[in-house]
Amino acid sequence: MLRGKSKKIFAFLLALAILASVLLLSSCKLKLPNLPTTGSESEEGKLATPKNVSFNDNTNEVSWQGVENATGYLLWVNGNTYEIGAVDLSKKIVLLEGINEFKVKAIGDEEFADSNWSQTVTYTMTVQAEESLYNKVNIKVAETAKDNGYDYGYELIRVVGISSARLEANRFGENICFEVVAQKSGKLYNLQVRYGWDDAETVQEMIENIDKAAPIKTYINKVATYNAKNAVTQLDKHDKNKLNEDGSYKSAESLLKSGSYDGKMQELKNHGYQITVLDSVVREGYENGSEFAFNIVGTYKATKAGADDVYFSSIMRVDILNPSRNEVANYTTFLEYEQYRNVTEKKYVLHEKGTTLDYILDWEQKSVEEQVPSTN
Repeated sequence: MLRGKSKKIFAFLLALAILASVLLLSSCKLKLPNLPTTGSESEEGKLATPKNVSFNDNTNEVSWQGVENATGYLLWVNGNTYEIGAVDLSKKIVLLEGINEFKVKAIGDEEFADSNWSQTVTYTMTVQAEESLYNKVNIKVAETAKDNGYDYGYELIRVVGISSARLEANRFGENICFEVVAQKSGKLYNLQVRYGWDDAETVQEMIENIDKAAPIKTYINKVATYNAKNAVTQLDKHDKNKLNEDGSYKSAESLLKSGSYDGKMQELKNHGYQITVLDSVVREGYENGSEFAFNIVGTYKATKAGADDVYFSSIMRVDILNPSRNEVANYTTFLEYEQYRNVTEKKYVLHEKGTTLDYILDWEQKSVEEQVPSTN
């Protein structure tokens, strides 16, 4: 009997203790810290510090993880600071040779103060100066795309070469024209992007100060690519070797296999130089009466034993005299035989100092003797 009463008393006391604990907890105001969902831990009233700051050497982009409530970001690169929008979590940068440093901070508002700077990230650039310069030009072309009229979905792929460079002012003023390959909706385009300067004394000065250039004009051309619907036969192994991985044509390589053609590139061949293609793009062709016409834009390297290497860009106009229904043959095979085509050199830009984008002189401002290296 006593044992039963003890159980009842114990149960009553346990229930009373639980009720007291619930009342005590409900009377307390428990306040949890406002932890950010991204970024490092923040100080009270200050945004979290951006984390995961990194550099991608394939895209030349600095990126970081977003911070909650940030209205934007400040990116510090080698002493220069760039203001970035709240939705942008990366930026292409121009690298310097040697050690490059960058860090990021989040920008606040009236409610939250700016964050601390992230840890400084370093990247060592070990490529040669001319490659760094090419990278600089490439980034500049991409960054000014929106100001130049081709911001409707075009994505820059690479700079192929330079088709003109003028120190004497014409209707564009002092200017330089870059040949660019871009893509949009899975299709390739060749864009001619022209930039201008004020009071530039040399073309080298133009290129080295490309970040100060003002965009002038952009022309858009479709790139010729293989379209199976327009081909009358399946591609065999021979034809496949005439295409790049992206489906564009190796027209420049086919042209170099042919006999001769008029122009400065031919004069280099006549002086014993071997010509190789560094980069090229072919503009989509069109019917020209009974002929088929298109342009090859390329940058080339000419080599000869005992002589300095020569680099140059050119635009070659090609007219196929009796075009075939086989588009691969029109863009490639027929170029190898003089009787099937006419070739006219529309542009020739000599690259001095042995680089593809270092010191460029417009061939129209120089005599043939000055452009073609001596055979002595």
